[in-house]
Amino acid sequence: MRRLEFVITRFGSTLMVLLGVTVITFLLARTVPTDPAALFLGPRARPEEIAKVAEQMGLNDPLPVQYVNYMKELVQGDLGNSISTKRPVLDEIFARLPATLELLFAGMTTAIIVGILIGVFSARWKDKPIDWGGRALAILGVSIPAFFLGMLFQIVFFRWLGWFPLGGRTSVDLRFTSPITDVTGFLVFDALITGNWEGFKDALWHLFLPAMVLAAFPAGLIARMVRATMSDVLSLDYIRTARAYGQSENLIAFKLALKNAIGPAIAVIGLSFAYALTGSFFVEIIYTWPGLGQLTVNALLNLDYPLIMGVTLLGAIAYIAVNFIVDIVQAQLDPRVSLDD
Repeated sequence: MRRLEFVITRFGSTLMVLLGVTVITFLLARTVPTDPAALFLGPRARPEEIAKVAEQMGLNDPLPVQYVNYMKELVQGDLGNSISTKRPVLDEIFARLPATLELLFAGMTTAIIVGILIGVFSARWKDKPIDWGGRALAILGVSIPAFFLGMLFQIVFFRWLGWFPLGGRTSVDLRFTSPITDVTGFLVFDALITGNWEGFKDALWHLFLPAMVLAAFPAGLIARMVRATMSDVLSLDYIRTARAYGQSENLIAFKLALKNAIGPAIAVIGLSFAYALTGSFFVEIIYTWPGLGQLTVNALLNLDYPLIMGVTLLGAIAYIAVNFIVDIVQAQLDPRVSLDD
């Protein structure tokens, strides 16, 4: 299969999956036993007002007609208006998205670095104390639920040691002492590029604990995968030849072996990245992080189905896009996988 045909095939399957996601979320939202028009107007709305709004929202049309209308608006980038805030769903999502992405990037960057290091060192000193410790950390990372680890970190690092804040993105008084200028929505980066060192330190300190909690699960998965593939690669002939020529163990591990062992780990990294997008919701609730997690919980409590559908669709797009990118990257890095066959 030629490279272009591979990409087109993957893209077509991606569109089919997204179409299926829209159908499922649309049907589930419409089966919720509530009246969206009544929720939109509030508890004191009169029956005639509810009927008028239901007509305007197209809720009286048959489900197939409602779905077609929804898809027409979706193609134009219109996800509707939030029932609880009356604002466009896209505006609500984009207002919270930078906070979630900042947490996601910090957590996944930590997970990739820590996971690869643990995996490499565990494979290099296989069945030694370093390997036992690395495997124990990896098992703990994938075994402990995020909500439990988050609360445990709060008890240890906030209540007992007092090293890190309990939650939030910044301190309450920072807006009065050293307010961070909003440039990209990523507070740590915005404070850095504007030279706000007090704000940078405060935002980084608030980011540390939730990022560590979010990184625990993917770091454990990456470490276990890297250790398994590195153990196989380190037993190959070209590695023994490199040792015979007197190459250093660090050069062998991180340049020669890791390059050929990282391919299978790329898939795990990609899946972990997609998982962390939704897994961050638990972390956001525990640490009062004003991202998509809190937005989604409020939407569920308020039965705000346009907002629920918007966040669900965003998560599906991110998950599918990451898988698509992983397939391409893995084929480029792993010589055993070819797009041209």
